[in-house]
Amino acid sequence: MFCINCGQKIDDDVKVCPHCGFVLEDEQEETPVGETQEEEKPSEEKTVVIGDTDSVDDAKTVIYTGHEENSRHVNNSVPKEEHGKIQDIRPKDDSIPPRVDEKPDFDGTESPADDKKSGKKHGAVIGISALIVVIAVLGFVAFNVFGNGFGSKKDDKTEYPGVYFLKDNELHFSKFNGKSQVKLEDDIYDKWSDSDEYGLYAYYGFKISEDEKKIFFITDMDNDDNSGDLVYMSATGNGEVTRISDNVKEFRLVGNNKVLFTDEDDSLYISDLKDKTRISKNVRYYTVDEDDKYIVWLDENDSLYYQPTNLKQEKEKLDKDVSSIDSISDGLERILYRKIEDGKAEVYLMKNRKDKEKIVSNADYAHCFIKNGKACVYYCKDKGDVPYSYMDIVEDDYPDDANMKEPDIKDYTTYETVDSFWGPTTREKVDDKYYDELDKYKEKVQRDSTREYLKKHSIELNETALYYLEEGSEAAKVASGIMEIDSVRKLDDDRVLFYYSIDMANVEKIKLSKVIEGNSTESELEDNIAENMKINIVNGKDTAVIDFGDVDIGDIYIANADDKLYLVLYEKGDTDSDKSGTLYSTGYSGKNLGVANKFASDVNSIVSVKDDKICYSKELDDDGTFDLYCGDKKVDSEVMTRVSITDAGVLYFKDYESNDSEGTLYVYKDGKSVKIGEDVHMFYAYSDKYVAILTDYSKKNHMGDLEIFDGKGKKKIASDVNAIVY
Repeated sequence: MFCINCGQKIDDDVKVCPHCGFVLEDEQEETPVGETQEEEKPSEEKTVVIGDTDSVDDAKTVIYTGHEENSRHVNNSVPKEEHGKIQDIRPKDDSIPPRVDEKPDFDGTESPADDKKSGKKHGAVIGISALIVVIAVLGFVAFNVFGNGFGSKKDDKTEYPGVYFLKDNELHFSKFNGKSQVKLEDDIYDKWSDSDEYGLYAYYGFKISEDEKKIFFITDMDNDDNSGDLVYMSATGNGEVTRISDNVKEFRLVGNNKVLFTDEDDSLYISDLKDKTRISKNVRYYTVDEDDKYIVWLDENDSLYYQPTNLKQEKEKLDKDVSSIDSISDGLERILYRKIEDGKAEVYLMKNRKDKEKIVSNADYAHCFIKNGKACVYYCKDKGDVPYSYMDIVEDDYPDDANMKEPDIKDYTTYETVDSFWGPTTREKVDDKYYDELDKYKEKVQRDSTREYLKKHSIELNETALYYLEEGSEAAKVASGIMEIDSVRKLDDDRVLFYYSIDMANVEKIKLSKVIEGNSTESELEDNIAENMKINIVNGKDTAVIDFGDVDIGDIYIANADDKLYLVLYEKGDTDSDKSGTLYSTGYSGKNLGVANKFASDVNSIVSVKDDKICYSKELDDDGTFDLYCGDKKVDSEVMTRVSITDAGVLYFKDYESNDSEGTLYVYKDGKSVKIGEDVHMFYAYSDKYVAILTDYSKKNHMGDLEIFDGKGKKKIASDVNAIVY
């Protein structure tokens, strides 16, 4: 496959591009320790034939483009369900709520300790992807445009004491000024080669404690199973390396002096840096509360357990047959989890680790979270497949047909007597009007045949009711009808949900005369449905239609930071690769819910969002370059795709060569752009002051020069460097 960021060819199972460092996982967020991500599954095309190929009307074909969502959980053996007759077409985005048969994604509310290491945001493109003869189905494609691994992490409170890097299969440390350089450990990879596997090391093999005094990393890592020896030492390289355990696959820090890790057999351990204790065998998922006081996990038998991290209490089994842990609160006062019964979701709330209550039953979809100490759930219950006959969406513009009867020839026949050779003869005469009326009746019979076909043939659309439940209140029905859930996104302290709806009663009907004449029926229907499609936003019990005015909605591009919501609206029919739309900011609570405010015109795409900053592209050229804007200010022209908002400023490339994976790196800050360096392969902003860059990189030898930019100039730190570690 090829990296979606730099275009270089890479192995199919690579999670991080070795050329540019781009995180290739679906989720695109740094995986909280204790969670693993499955390989991204390609979109799957399915062809469905509607109707009888031998009937008067040709069989109608529709292509559904569906995307399987990934789970961060290992051993996810629950089979995918069929969700009505409409293919699951939600974006692959970790803000997207999992279906009942999927394990949940955690975005920081459930486990803020994990979220400290991740500030990456997501975008999604939404558009009409398929048509039946009478209904358009929305198709969603999602990809990450922010937090590409090159910028400082949003909520990372850790200040790195210097830069860490790989060189000659060794982990090195250097102060940002180039002094106090020291080799921390050799033989990072057990089978070192030029296979680019070091790219994964920066992804999950290295962590620094919050007090900035210790670094934890894996050494002697086996390229085959990515396991190795877990060790730690002084963050500045002073002192000896202390080994914690071998055969470690992944780990997470608990405070400054404890570490949780799993081994190659999926056994979960905790270590106080002196002794290690096995918590459980065959763990398929685990998490820790924000205060690092409790571990909660699921084993291979779907049993739910917990234990204090101080190990002063034995592990305790809380429940069995648990499909997923959705959210936990500090002190485990609340645990939200799900079970699957007969393909439906049963949501449970456990209080104080003992009082269990089923709060949602028989749900086809659920997104669970804890807000302000209360359990909250968005969930759907399908009403089932509702058939819509073709005739339901056709306007019968032949009103007289109902009263039309076959003409009786007797009514049009007259008799007259005429003289002939044989004498007076009676002759029958049929009025020509009879034949005119008979022709009309035959046409009516043909129309009746078409009507019968349209009545007998139908499509089944899944109608759904959406509910919101908050602990202490009754569940409220938010919406119902034909809808497709897009995603749930966290904004400040709110969780907003998007869904796309079609009100069939308001879809403009196609005239029967046009159906009979065969005049672009499907094309006209596509237009009618596109005009009827509504984009809705839900915040708790409140819902609103996002009003873009009198615009034919085509694709929608959504991006959000913690307290901002942005959408690029492309008009229907604009399918070019360089298409442009209107950028809006949208309210997400109170009176501003769904209120769209125009932000900028002629926008190609949002390229980065962080905090209160947004960067977007305009004037996209055939060579992939564009004009870069941040806020309402134009930053630069001929910019390439790699843009990242960091504490050091907005970092971006110009003159980028995909073949060499190098370009000229600039930083935009305080209203001006400064060139950092040429032939830059990758970068990482450690703070508002220091940016590490890897230049003159040899793709053949996988090494380049490491330099530090301090806002004023550059200083070379080391040569023959394989990768920056962060």
